[in-house]
Amino acid sequence: MNILSVDTVSDNIYALITIFGKRIKYRKSGYSYVFKNKFYDLMFYFARKTIKRPYKIIPMGTYCFSRLVTTFNKFKPSKIQGEKSCPFDFVKINDFEVILNLLEGNFNGFYDDIHHHIDKYKGETYLSAKLCADFCHDGELSQSDFVKRYDARIQNLYNYFNDKNFHKYLLIATPLVISENQLVRLISVLNKYMDKTEFDVILLNQSGTENTCEMENLYVINHNKFFVEYKIIKDGMNWAGDFKTRRRPEAQKIYNDFTFELIKILKSK
Repeated sequence: MNILSVDTVSDNIYALITIFGKRIKYRKSGYSYVFKNKFYDLMFYFARKTIKRPYKIIPMGTYCFSRLVTTFNKFKPSKIQGEKSCPFDFVKINDFEVILNLLEGNFNGFYDDIHHHIDKYKGETYLSAKLCADFCHDGELSQSDFVKRYDARIQNLYNYFNDKNFHKYLLIATPLVISENQLVRLISVLNKYMDKTEFDVILLNQSGTENTCEMENLYVINHNKFFVEYKIIKDGMNWAGDFKTRRRPEAQKIYNDFTFELIKILKSK
């Protein structure tokens, strides 16, 4: 019997027990998180059924949380289910002004200094100093295929803006502090593409400072109360996996609170 082997992916301690030549893994931390996840998943399933108005969640930065977690909780379809990606779904942008400038300028100059980069530890990616951006999920593409992918994603965004068949929720999930002026700018530029009755902005504030902005077409979910929990997950080096499995209690707490708040917003109109 080999006891106290370390699972480096999840940081859990487990025992490896050999019985008749077969190795069985038993996690010392237990499996209670599985039952909690199933319980909440059932609640979220019935909650989704009560949302009557057709809607579309469109990620607006500043990293992959908006796309991934809304797919995990099934409030946004997956790629396999036919959901089309937009330009801010899978890129990390460290300055919200960049997103505003791209929207206001119709993405002109988007490709100006995007270049392929090989990181010693992270592998292949595309970077842009001008955009303060890391396209960490696109590193396997050639330059031409990268342009083709993002041309399509930009067009998908405009197609969503023009689609009258659903209400659009523009979701920002970010550790950056977003100012009132930036939110006013965002709603103003979106209003050029859509009537104010067709969309709302949701800000998931993951910074350490409460966001108190109140304005038309804006919902704020303040997660500054979970600032320590976010840091624990970030330090674990696999935040997406943590939110997918919700094995860590910190991830489960954040995931559930975000999903409950999202449900309130989607049912509010």
